[in-house]
Amino acid sequence: MSTLKKIDRLLRDSILFIYDLLKFIPLKAVDSILSYSASGEFSKEIFLIKLDEIGDYILFRNFLPFIKGSEKHSDYKVVLCGNIAWKNLAENLDANYVDEFIWLDKKKFSTNFVYRYKFLKMIAARNSLISINCSYSRSFYIDDAIIHAIKIAKKIGFKTDLSNSYKWQIKFSNSYYNELINSEEERFDFYKNRILFTRLLQAPTPIAKPVITYENNHPNFRIDGNYAIFFIGGRLSYKRWSLNNFIKLGEYLIQNYNLKIVLAGSFSEKNINEKFLSKIKTRELVVDLTGKTTLLDLIKILGDAKLLVSNDTGIVHVAASINTPTTVLANGTHLGRFLPYPDDINDKIKVIYPLEIMALIEKKDFSNKNLIYRSLYDINSIRLETVMEEVDKILLSTKNDKYL
Repeated sequence: MSTLKKIDRLLRDSILFIYDLLKFIPLKAVDSILSYSASGEFSKEIFLIKLDEIGDYILFRNFLPFIKGSEKHSDYKVVLCGNIAWKNLAENLDANYVDEFIWLDKKKFSTNFVYRYKFLKMIAARNSLISINCSYSRSFYIDDAIIHAIKIAKKIGFKTDLSNSYKWQIKFSNSYYNELINSEEERFDFYKNRILFTRLLQAPTPIAKPVITYENNHPNFRIDGNYAIFFIGGRLSYKRWSLNNFIKLGEYLIQNYNLKIVLAGSFSEKNINEKFLSKIKTRELVVDLTGKTTLLDLIKILGDAKLLVSNDTGIVHVAASINTPTTVLANGTHLGRFLPYPDDINDKIKVIYPLEIMALIEKKDFSNKNLIYRSLYDINSIRLETVMEEVDKILLSTKNDKYL
């Protein structure tokens, strides 16, 4: 890591800190307008708050059935306040375990004062017995604010980290909760969720790994022939591997394995995927599904793929849940929490990091404090040849019946 990168990171963090501090007055002003009132009688209702991104939800959702199946809470109404980004998936896969969904647009909640006020006013009227903030990395202005607004008999959350909040915010918001669960004994997020539900239900939650069971008999997209899926976008630029490397890898797979390349992603990936299409030599063997698929469509397409090659994004966790062999390019951010996957959960998710981080992985050393929140290692130090070798191992393996 260069000194210039460290200075740049320090400057950016300083600006973000000042910006976050300036938001305190207007956002808390909106929150304070509410009359936080609820009736003295609380209903048998568990109000779950889970506002992270799709990957976080995938590592969480398989614990939902345990609520209805528990002796203690089987007659409780289960309400899930979720991120509207994964509404399509949750309502189709998990409606048997959730009695009511409430959807939040996080961007509007953070920027539109009217939307924020109306949402919190609606939330403040709940009278559930239990409310649980199910996000390990709590956000002071989002899920913590919702917990604060809702007047419920018991409020539970994680003892959080500094991913989405500063120390002063955590000290402030800890007072919103009756109970904070310490999950620091586990690093991988799936295991943290297991601790949360085991403590909540006061009973074991015997599930070994995230799993998606979904049969789409009428998929909107059916792709003929064998193919690999590329997810070359991602919200954060420092977590995106070189476009030119993806292009060369695509050409390699087409020429050596006779695979089509399927480009996946939302509308936010449109520009980068269009650049891929304009530069690859074998354009006719690339299928562009950018912005054309729902999450449910994507599950079906991933299930039939020979391979997924992706940056460190939520699609990796979808692939893990349906057992699709995957090669991930990652710079080491949140090392051990989301990636790499423990072998006892899934050994088909192969993550390639910069060499310095690969050395730590070899030693099973996840203690580097510089990698807990955001890595400064350069994802583009990952060599194309290294990725080709890993892809070869997957596609030439005779251990996986997908390739027999």
